[in-house]
Order: sequence, then C-alpha cells, then structure tokens
Amino acid sequence: MGDQVCKEGALLCSNTSALDIDAIASVTRRPGVVMGTHFFSPANVMLLLENVRGAQTTDTTISTCMEWGKKIGKWPILVGNCPGFVGNRMLAQYTTKAMELLDFGIFPHQVDTAIAKFGMKMGPFAMQDLVGLDLGIQALKKKNEWKPQTNIKHAIIESGRLGQKNGKGYYEYDENRKPSPSAAVNDLISRMAAGPKRPFTEAEIIHWAFFPLVNEGFKVLEEGIAQRPGDIDVCYVHGYGYPRVKGGPMHWADTVGLALVRDGLKKMGIAPSALLETCVANKSTLGLMQHALCKRLKVQVPHCVGVDLGEQLIYHLLLAFEPKHLEGLHHVGVGHHAVALAVKEFKTAPQLRDGGRPDVLDHFSELGEGE
Repeated sequence: MGDQVCKEGALLCSNTSALDIDAIASVTRRPGVVMGTHFFSPANVMLLLENVRGAQTTDTTISTCMEWGKKIGKWPILVGNCPGFVGNRMLAQYTTKAMELLDFGIFPHQVDTAIAKFGMKMGPFAMQDLVGLDLGIQALKKKNEWKPQTNIKHAIIESGRLGQKNGKGYYEYDENRKPSPSAAVNDLISRMAAGPKRPFTEAEIIHWAFFPLVNEGFKVLEEGIAQRPGDIDVCYVHGYGYPRVKGGPMHWADTVGLALVRDGLKKMGIAPSALLETCVANKSTLGLMQHALCKRLKVQVPHCVGVDLGEQLIYHLLLAFEPKHLEGLHHVGVGHHAVALAVKEFKTAPQLRDGGRPDVLDHFSELGEGE
C-alpha cells in the first residue's frame, strides 16, 4: 500500500516497539526508506526516540530521521533491528530477574521500595500494575504457557487481580489509586515460592535487577545493535525513568565496578557477555574501552567507535588487539601522532613492558616521536 500511496522519496516509518523492521521493508519496493521510529509512551512527555535501522536502510534515511528527531525536541538514538531493539530488550532481563525474587519469598513492595530508593520513579511490580497484569495472557494461553498452578504471576491474575484498572494487582489500591501491600498476594507468594527462602538486602535486590540488564547492554554493544554505551544511557534516562544522577545503567556499571557486575552475574548463574569479560580482563571501564571496541574489535566498522579517542582508550586497544587491527584506528579519526604519543607514554607501562607485547611497540617504533 505504501508504494502506491506515498510519493517517491517519502520515508516509510513505523512506531512499532516489537515488529521486525526488515520484515516490513521486505514487502515494499523501496526498503532503503523504511525505518523504525519508536516513540515512548506517553509520546508527548517522554523524550526518547529509538530510530531503528533495517538491513537496507540508507544513510540518507538514517540521517534524515536523526535530524528530524532533534527538530521535534526528542533525544534520538540510532539502534539496530532485533527483538525489543535496545530499551525493551534490556528491560526484559530486568523484569524477569525481578520476578524471580518472588520465588525466594521476597514481596513486591520490598523489591519496589529498593528500586525506588535507587532512584527509579517506579518499581517493576508497580509498573506492571499500571500497565495491567493481563496484558499478553491470551497469547500465553494459545501457546499452552499459562501455568497458574506453578507461576506466581499467573496465579495472581487467575485470582482476579489485574492491576490498577480493577483496584487490585500486586498491590491493593484505594479510590485515589494509592497502593498498599497486599496481604493476599504476600500469602500467595509465601505458599508458592519455589526457591530457597532467604532475605535480600536492598543492595542485593538492586544488583539482582540491574546486573542482568547491564549484561544485556554489553551484548547489544557487542552485536552493534547500539553504537556506544552513551546511547544506552540516554535510552534509559529519557525512556525509562532511570535516575539521571547515576548517568544511565552502563555508566552506573562502570562506577560500581565491572568486576563486581561480572561476579554478581556468575552468582546468579548468568554468563557474562564477552565484552564485559574483556573489560574486566583489561582492568578497564566500558567508558575507556568505548565499545571495546568495534565489536572486539573489527575496527573497520568506523561508526562503532566515534572520533575523539583518548590515550587511555588507545592504550587498551594496544593491549587487546593485534597490530594489524590497530591500523583501523586511522580510519576512525586517530592520527599517527596520537598513537605515537600513546606508545611513547606506554613504553614505561608494566602492562606493555612486561606483558609480552613488544610487537606492539615495534609496530609503531617507526613513528618515532610522532609527526
């Protein structure tokens, strides 16, 4: 229909939060102008705009949508096409792990209180009550995945609790929609909790909820779905109410320590992403590795890195990759002079001097003192 109705050059954009952009593009004769423009609800309030590029989306389409997003007052980020894109893909990990806390006998208000103290405007259970607990249950029933006998959330819904819209969900709601903990829900959780019951500190709840989200963020960087950690942070601050003071989930991970994140994930039985392991092994923050980069790194993908790479980032690239890869630095805005200065500085660094990487120094020795 779009081919018949829209003039040549018109962009075909979808506000979908879940549909496959490439599948949409496949049914038009002009896939290069197809792009996802995912606004966040309520769109007149939320600033985030996820611009989703398809496999055949042209550079002109991408740049037009990015500029258009700025002109209408949004914070646009460019993301790749995958289920959930960036924001919802990561959020699924957060929601799933929060639900798992119920199986340890932790109550919804305990989780939401810890999340609210962390700085989020609303915890995961209050959010589900706001959206409606019954959203998507028909699809689960069609797939024979509806299990109220063993699944706590399914049992809560089966008991007639749908969230704010009928005054009872994970919480009880008064006439002003003010929530209070539900004794009935807490009793159900105590009876159905499948895991070993144990208390969680508020810090443990935060780690349990956010470390898997951060790990998924590392994966979308590895896959090139997001271009840089800062895009993910913008996504969460302006699209999901993540506390600005913490800078976004990826910046927060750097501040709490990536080794702590990695070790916490392993305790949960979650495999840390390869990029996270690389950062920890190099004793680097994600900010310094800046996409660790270009997908660990095929530096021939220039948009993954950005242009102003500092000496510390060059240093980590020197440590992590073979000399043949380092030539790609010159394609992303790093001149010979910058590399030469970094190499000169790092000749006294134990990691290079004693780390078995004289090949790196020899490779750039011809640059001398730099140009």
